[in-house]
Amino acid sequence: MANDNLARLNARPVQRRWVEVPPTIFVRVRDRSTRREFLSYQAEEFTGFLCVLSEDCTLGFSVGSDGEISNIFNLGRPGAGGEAVNAAIECGGYHLNCFDGFLPEYYRQFGFEESRRVPFDRNLAPAEWKYDEYGEPDVVYMTLKPEVSRQFDPR
Repeated sequence: MANDNLARLNARPVQRRWVEVPPTIFVRVRDRSTRREFLSYQAEEFTGFLCVLSEDCTLGFSVGSDGEISNIFNLGRPGAGGEAVNAAIECGGYHLNCFDGFLPEYYRQFGFEESRRVPFDRNLAPAEWKYDEYGEPDVVYMTLKPEVSRQFDPR
């Protein structure tokens, strides 16, 4: 996204290359992802969340007032999602949850460790969940190791 468009979106810089945007804009960009079944929050559910996009709108994440990192997405180059994870940590995020499989190991490289896990619950599954493709993996809750925490107050 060009910098002249940021003002029209009510975007506010939070870090170099990252801007806070209203939840409606965040969801609109995020929903271009082909993996929407993993990103189920709707705009009205982002009360108390910092919704952040990269300036080019290819990466995004949200951080709740309680430090929960959620809705990390990468619409750009493969492997760039780590930039969003690091930026979320710098914005005060320190815990998250994900489905078992690739993601717990991926988040470990950023300093997250498993704090608990819960069996998959069909009653809580995202509406677009693809059972044939993903099965019913545990939900893994992860917390950033204290020695890794890099706080950044964007407000």
